[in-house]
Amino acid sequence: MAECSHHLPYGELVSACNLLFGKGQVTSIPLLQVNEIKRAYRRAVKQVHPDVTPDRSAASFRRVTEAYELLLKHAEARRIAQQKPKESRPRTRPPKESPPQPSTARPRPRKAAQVLKCPKRTMYSGPMPTIPLRIGLYLYYTGKIPYEALVQALVWQQAMRPPLGALALKAKLLSATEVQRILESKTVSGQFGERAIKLGFLAESQVVQLLRLQRSLQKPLGSYFIKNKLLTTYQLSTAAREMEQHNQQILLERHDRQLMIERVSRPDTP
Repeated sequence: MAECSHHLPYGELVSACNLLFGKGQVTSIPLLQVNEIKRAYRRAVKQVHPDVTPDRSAASFRRVTEAYELLLKHAEARRIAQQKPKESRPRTRPPKESPPQPSTARPRPRKAAQVLKCPKRTMYSGPMPTIPLRIGLYLYYTGKIPYEALVQALVWQQAMRPPLGALALKAKLLSATEVQRILESKTVSGQFGERAIKLGFLAESQVVQLLRLQRSLQKPLGSYFIKNKLLTTYQLSTAAREMEQHNQQILLERHDRQLMIERVSRPDTP
């Protein structure tokens, strides 16, 4: 089967299911429900979220998000296709001897064609996590932004980072010819840094330094929420101060617990 019934490539749907649910876990793509897709996405994104697992590649997070959006699009298209249009009743014609009179009633406006809706705004309402948080997760866990906005902000931030090749060129670690060779190489795979290491153009320590520089030059995540009018500058600065207090309190509690454990485990002195 090369293509599914809703004009989305079947192979891409299978790959998206394997990425979110695990290989071979989905036996029938047409039966997938939106709530199942969302639950699988939340589980998968925790493993690749840049704020939760900084050592994971941002590309992995982007692939999980793209798989989630593809499956949502498929489920919504299937739902629309299954909706049967209402049967229109035949109009009764007036008797031939009396010509039809013009109607004074306003004609009903035609319904606009259905379009794929964006995912619902998922707001968090549970307890506050007892771990230090960065600004994106803090805004979500305090109910200031929906989960979808957090995902879009992280994707936007990653896309706005300066390319690693451009940074290596500016730092004179690579020439323009070497950057081009890395990008066009068909013998290795992976991100630019991984390819540069495999091809012998950069050492692993140099790539780590470039990644740190790239992260330091990226746009602040909060500017996305201001730009899209999800928060004001004042609301963002207030949330940042509250986040610092939250993180300090969590670290202080951890320190106190560690001291308590050490006292309990310490043998009694005569």
